[in-house]
Amino acid sequence: MVDASDNEARKDRIISHMNRDHTREMANYLRHYNSLTKRQATNPSLRDLSLDTMHIRAGGFNHEVPLVPPLKSWDELRPRLVEMDAVSRKALGISDITVTTYLPPRGADWLVFFGVTFYFVSFAYLPWLVPGSTAWTILDKGFPGGAAMFRWLVKVIFVPVLGIHVTECYLLDRLRLSRHGVDRFTLTWLMWQASCFLEGLPSWRRFDAHVAEKQKQKDAKKH
Repeated sequence: MVDASDNEARKDRIISHMNRDHTREMANYLRHYNSLTKRQATNPSLRDLSLDTMHIRAGGFNHEVPLVPPLKSWDELRPRLVEMDAVSRKALGISDITVTTYLPPRGADWLVFFGVTFYFVSFAYLPWLVPGSTAWTILDKGFPGGAAMFRWLVKVIFVPVLGIHVTECYLLDRLRLSRHGVDRFTLTWLMWQASCFLEGLPSWRRFDAHVAEKQKQKDAKKH
């Protein structure tokens, strides 16, 4: 038989392991089984564990996550937690592929990046784009319709361009970043959002390709 001290030692190892490597899964448990918001489930910490309950602290409050049905032994814990995480992710719309890095533009993506950046810089410069200025003279000679046409065009398309790019950022957050574990306002989130604002579709393609590659690597480990 396994004595009480061995059980305590094993429980302590499990708690340490969960707090070190599985905080994301614990946040999923709290959001699904305890109906906490993402913010309320931030920075979870497993404080105690029994065969029928996990005691998790998050957001300054203690929460109990029941293990239903109760475990018969610690050997049943790992598959149960894996199952609970899968159920939680499915209910929350979260992928098992987590993105933790930002990938910058590559190849033709840079053309879109610099093109959109040039447009917004041009809009910001409009107060100084006046007859007699160097930029006005250059545009008058090189832009079809002259500097006046350039100024009018930059102004008239500003609202549609801004609306399209803000919408793309909103959808990227809702449909891609949140699904793959990129938390809002982290550096990785800000970098992807900035790229999306200045690129649009190329950033989506790059993100999807990165997810597909991580899925391929994960599937390869199963064989």
